[in-house]
Amino acid sequence: MERERDLIERLEKLEKNVLRTRQLVLVLLLALVALVALWREKPEGQIRATEFVLTDAHGTVLAKLGRKDLQTCLELGAGRPSSAYLCVGDEYGSDLFLSNRGGADRALLSAGSQLQEPGGTASPGLVISERDGRNLIAGRLGTDMGLIVGHANQEDSVVLSSSDARPSIQVSGPSGKARWKAP
Repeated sequence: MERERDLIERLEKLEKNVLRTRQLVLVLLLALVALVALWREKPEGQIRATEFVLTDAHGTVLAKLGRKDLQTCLELGAGRPSSAYLCVGDEYGSDLFLSNRGGADRALLSAGSQLQEPGGTASPGLVISERDGRNLIAGRLGTDMGLIVGHANQEDSVVLSSSDARPSIQVSGPSGKARWKAP
């Protein structure tokens, strides 16, 4: 009988040791998982995403940073009366677009090879306009280099241009017809 009691005590000790060993292995395994997770975590202060959208407390979009039409763009106030866009792309170069009052007054600075526009492409340059382009100063570079001071439709405007063929100056009246031209 004593022998059975010794065996039962030894068996109970072994069961307790096995339970402690299992608990220790579980704790070590959890610690290992935590260490691996911390090791794989990105450095502090760095966030990676394909697009960032900043909103106010009401959910209104204040700014976006992401890809748009083959360019990386920062949009401030997108879809709002006043906005700013800074876009950088390998194919079309870089451009900065500023507007207020729903786009009635705007400025565009373009640099790089070509700026994509709805009707085709435009050479790099600067455009500052008000009242939807009725009053503007516009300069462009490239083979058709020029400067316009006046109106987008070139009425009541002074146009300086320098194409590959020859430079010219033109002063236009209200109908867009030249009042004075050289050469």
